[in-house]
Amino acid sequence: MNSLNLLCPVLDPQFLSNVYTQPVISSYRISQGIFDQLFQDLHFGVAASIGESLIDLYVREELDRIYLIYNEFKSAIQQNIIVEQLLPIIPEEGEGESSGVDFIYEPDPLNVLSGVLPLYVNVQMWRVFLESNAAEHAARMTSMENATKN
Repeated sequence: MNSLNLLCPVLDPQFLSNVYTQPVISSYRISQGIFDQLFQDLHFGVAASIGESLIDLYVREELDRIYLIYNEFKSAIQQNIIVEQLLPIIPEEGEGESSGVDFIYEPDPLNVLSGVLPLYVNVQMWRVFLESNAAEHAARMTSMENATKN
């Protein structure tokens, strides 16, 4: 199986190995040609279709893990590169502990998760696109301001 490096145009496995401490065996890249104009007409439908494609690859076990690599917007002068595992979802510390309450789910837990998890992935994709777009605009703004001052 492969890991996924998503929408990072200059990413190579060596870079990912430097950022993320686990070894990168191989990578799967979504064709750039499909998403050349991604940020020209950014809307949730695009993020949702990419999210559904990723879920499909994961469910068919073509990928065992999916990582998102994106620019996180901190401020106009600071953007951070983030490597984040999208699938499988890793619970945060303390989430796996039982509270002693046994919940009754209607419909059953499998149906609830099969409805909620695709929404989660799609919203995470949308968040990543918005973060990257904001970081790019901030970097352009800072660059233009610096060019004007010089």
